[in-house]
Amino acid sequence: MSVSTCRVLSIQSHVVHGYVGNRCATFPLQMMGFEVDAINTVHFSNHTGYEVFTGSRLAGEDVAELVRGLEVNGILTGYTHVLTGYIGTVEFAESIKGVITRLQEINPSLQYTCDPVLGDNGKLYVSEEMVPHLRDLVKMSNLATPNQFEAETLTGITIRSMSDAVDACKIILSWGVGRVVLTSVEFESEPSTLHVIGTDGSGTYWDISVPKMDVYLSGTGDLTTALLLGWGAIEESLPRSLEKAIAGVQAAISKTVAHIKLLSQDSASATKSDTMRSKELRIIEARHEIADPVIEFRAVTIPS
Repeated sequence: MSVSTCRVLSIQSHVVHGYVGNRCATFPLQMMGFEVDAINTVHFSNHTGYEVFTGSRLAGEDVAELVRGLEVNGILTGYTHVLTGYIGTVEFAESIKGVITRLQEINPSLQYTCDPVLGDNGKLYVSEEMVPHLRDLVKMSNLATPNQFEAETLTGITIRSMSDAVDACKIILSWGVGRVVLTSVEFESEPSTLHVIGTDGSGTYWDISVPKMDVYLSGTGDLTTALLLGWGAIEESLPRSLEKAIAGVQAAISKTVAHIKLLSQDSASATKSDTMRSKELRIIEARHEIADPVIEFRAVTIPS
């Protein structure tokens, strides 16, 4: 598929300052040549890891109204891809299901990428009642990108080994999903390594191993999903698109860690907000590597 003909509708969170949600998706995809339209599920001052955040949330009926305007003006017909991230409420999830259904009716070839944002590190970001609704959205998708905790929550499988990760992927594939990528998997036996595990339903599973950083950075999952959508549209090969997506993410992470180290040299009077600001992904600095990645970490086939 030619990027020049691709148009993405990205439905996820937005912040005024920093890089999570649509702020992690729109610019990187545009750098890669995609036209991107964004619906912001929330509009916050900054991400919720800060001591204070302010702003507003979009209601499910608001999203339906925005989409109605797009359809009346003939804009819905042009979308080749749709991306969903943080949703937050059952009402909103139900509205998104309606949007995806309508887009798939208009364009049966639509490629839907679902990042089922539920939580991370054993903790839910949303209410428990959201789980079945996000599972329903995953079942509608062509590409699902859960992290380890989300994959465990959706499938009921505790992932302690590569075999467990493959089993979780198999369950998601059985729902009719075309491609599954577990975006960050950690095993107790390898505490300094993160794995990205993917499959395209062909029976082959791939793994990319990257070093685990000793700092938590918000937005890495959002960026990973956006780049997986982008490179997946450009590269037919899943392992090749995995390699390029992860290369872009790693470039952003490396530049962010370097920035944190530089600022830490003068951290005696730093506030919590100063610390949080220093951890915002350096996406602008990494823009060239995102658009033209240098591959360092290769996808290897997981033995059957």
